[in-house]
Amino acid sequence: CALPIWKVDSVVRILTGRFALLAAVLLLYGGSPIAERAHVLIRWLLCPMTKLLARLPAEGRLLEIGCGHGLFSNLASVSRPRLRVLGIDPAQGKMGFARQSIQGRSEVEFRCVRVEDLPDEDFDAVAILDVLYLIPKDEWRPLLARSLAKLRPGGKLVLKENSLHPAWKFHIARFQEVLAVRVLKITE
Repeated sequence: CALPIWKVDSVVRILTGRFALLAAVLLLYGGSPIAERAHVLIRWLLCPMTKLLARLPAEGRLLEIGCGHGLFSNLASVSRPRLRVLGIDPAQGKMGFARQSIQGRSEVEFRCVRVEDLPDEDFDAVAILDVLYLIPKDEWRPLLARSLAKLRPGGKLVLKENSLHPAWKFHIARFQEVLAVRVLKITE
């Protein structure tokens, strides 16, 4: 069962540093099945989330494209209380877990929509993390163009994709993706 948001805030105040943030956000997924929680934890371990968070503005609006279970969106909203976050993803299943993780918070929202179908809205930052490999290469440029068009003047695009280096991390990430896509059917 998921913990009330006031308990999540208490965890952040009691613990410090990177793992306090991880613990607080993992508590948001307490009501999710173990496979989903494991996926979120592995995602945290394989992606330099805190380094990416450091690139975001302290306030304003963030759009995360391809947010999946909402991990990065939740991390951003928990670590930056004055940042309003919208996570979008076309996968209904993952959106269900992302929406469940909101737990009454108003600074984060999840929509099951593609960026091209998003109404006219503008953002101070747009994040795209490990999404491009899931779509055909000829769709990369249009996606990036639509993403840039969503930015306010002076806004930031935070783009992260899997790298081949270090090799061990690439192989673990690849294994996790094969498991998520082909075996567990978590990612479409």
